[in-house]
Amino acid sequence: MNDSLDELLDRSLALGNRLAVDEALEINQAILELDPANEIAATRLGIGLIGAGRPEDAVPVFEAVLRTHPENAFAETRMQQAQRDIVSAGAAKPRRRRKAKVAREVWVKAMHYKDGFTVTPGRLTWVSDAGIIDQYGRRRFRDNGQPWGEPSWRVGDPVGLCLDDSNSVAVLTEVAARPAFDPSFVAAQSGSAEDGERWPWVTEVRVLTTLPPESAPTLEDLEIPVNSMQQRTRKLLDATQSGLLLNRYGRT
Repeated sequence: MNDSLDELLDRSLALGNRLAVDEALEINQAILELDPANEIAATRLGIGLIGAGRPEDAVPVFEAVLRTHPENAFAETRMQQAQRDIVSAGAAKPRRRRKAKVAREVWVKAMHYKDGFTVTPGRLTWVSDAGIIDQYGRRRFRDNGQPWGEPSWRVGDPVGLCLDDSNSVAVLTEVAARPAFDPSFVAAQSGSAEDGERWPWVTEVRVLTTLPPESAPTLEDLEIPVNSMQQRTRKLLDATQSGLLLNRYGRT
């Protein structure tokens, strides 16, 4: 699916209440691939999965929404509905969300530059991510005034970095602090106000370890399609991809 984020959002809204149809599920999943913190798309995806008879898939979607937006009472209610559906279908009742141990999520992030980037293991550094703008170049904000585009990774999540055009993941970091919207910091560090406006979300990360470029895993080694990174700067890995990355760095 090669639609832009704005096109996908328009298509999702145009489907209205038909959230359980395959097209709606695919569109909202595609929105989350481009904007993992999109609260509306994640909520609509979870509702669609319930309607499609897949409550076991809806629960982790709502859990992800509530980690980023704990005030979303609607998502909480819908997650409880999904849990009841699982129980009524004969599955074991899942543990309460607040008592469950949340597994780490593993990410890969494309770096658009590397000059001056600190890669000494144990050191803190930072990465930046794009904000969301509309077709007129204006920044998009939620109803509460928060800008769109905040990465949904959490403190402690491993993040592999692709530092150049070789598609090799030569640096493994972990998220050290929640993302902050700070375009002035990015502009000051890069010397470009345009960079600050384009990549305003700043995340502090801790370098865990590095590998020489010639022995670092490539996207292909990690079973990550190269074209899957062409429309995004970060990607949440599935269980197989996560295992391949962490194994290469000796961090299972």
